[in-house]
Amino acid sequence: MRLDRSDHVPILLVEDDDNDVLFMQLAFKRAGMPNRLIALHDGAEAIDYLAGVGPYADRARFPMPCLILTDLKMPRMDGFDLLASIQGRHELHHIPVIVLSSSNQPEDRRRALELGARDYWVKPSEIQTLMRIVQQMRTTWIAAHCS
Repeated sequence: MRLDRSDHVPILLVEDDDNDVLFMQLAFKRAGMPNRLIALHDGAEAIDYLAGVGPYADRARFPMPCLILTDLKMPRMDGFDLLASIQGRHELHHIPVIVLSSSNQPEDRRRALELGARDYWVKPSEIQTLMRIVQQMRTTWIAAHCS
C-alpha cells in the first residue's frame, strides 16, 4: 500500500500494476489534484480497507474514501467481484466507483455498470490523455463527492 499525504478525503486506487499506479499518481499531481491516492493491489485488500480491518483499522490513518478507482483484472479479487461486494453493502453505496481498465470490451463495460460502477474509462497510454480523464473525473465525481 502506498500513501500520498494530503488533508483532503482520500481516493482509493485499486490497481495491481505498479506502473499504472505511478502513472495515475503523476496524472493527479500534474492535474493539481489535492486528494491523496491510497493505492491497493486488489479487490480483497480494498474490501479490508473499506471494512477497517487488519492494517486498516486505524481510521485516523485510513479514513473512508470519497471515491474508488478500480481496475478489473487483478489477482485474488478482481474489479467485478469488488463491485459486487460494494453493491451488497448498503453503507458503501454513497461512494462512487469508477472503473479504469485496459479492457475496451463492451461486455466488460456493461457488466461493470450493471454491478454499480458509476463510470468506465479505458486506460490511455499517454499521460496527457490520462490527465484529461482525471480532470473529467474531478468535474463529474471528485467535486461532488470529495470536497
